[in-house]
Amino acid sequence: ADGVLLSAQPFRQRYLVLDTNIVLDQIDLLDHHCAATTNIIILQTVWQEVKHRNLGTYNRLRAAMKDEKRRFVPFSNEHHRETYVEREAGESPNDRNDRAIRVFSSWYQQQLAASNVKVLLLTNDRDNLNKAKGDGLEAMTIHEFVRSVASKFPELTDKLAQSSENLKLGKGSGAADGAIFREHWPMSQLTAAVKSGKAFQGVI
Repeated sequence: ADGVLLSAQPFRQRYLVLDTNIVLDQIDLLDHHCAATTNIIILQTVWQEVKHRNLGTYNRLRAAMKDEKRRFVPFSNEHHRETYVEREAGESPNDRNDRAIRVFSSWYQQQLAASNVKVLLLTNDRDNLNKAKGDGLEAMTIHEFVRSVASKFPELTDKLAQSSENLKLGKGSGAADGAIFREHWPMSQLTAAVKSGKAFQGVI
């Protein structure tokens, strides 16, 4: 409706699909406009959960979706008969949402079969990543993705929220070996956290 379209020739012939935590954790990176951060499909499953969990991040996502140059294209997967999924017995809401994202990615990849463009799912959730690969999807963590484009877009490395991969993939608590507490945040990370709504500044 806003005239935002995916490019027929995206960067590295890939359309990006993001899970919710990538948007929540990496909004500063997504806000940086370059060829590697365009042609992104934002699913209804994702934007609804982002809106529920962090209104500030949701507003930044909405602004990106309205910018034709960014090519952040929304898709109402919850209202499409080929991509809607029912929550299964014993399935958590988070697992259901991850499955919905995988179902869309698989379905859309089939729609692109006649082209040379692929769907790339970005997730830092180990279980979601493994299941996506098991379904035959191209998938990687946001950190792997940034490393893969770092030679062309080195500035993305500075925008990357480093703690996210460690937390989601279970690579440790973030504290140095032998330390009791995590290290204090550097000012750059603190400022970014306040800006994105992950941290709050005030007087106790």
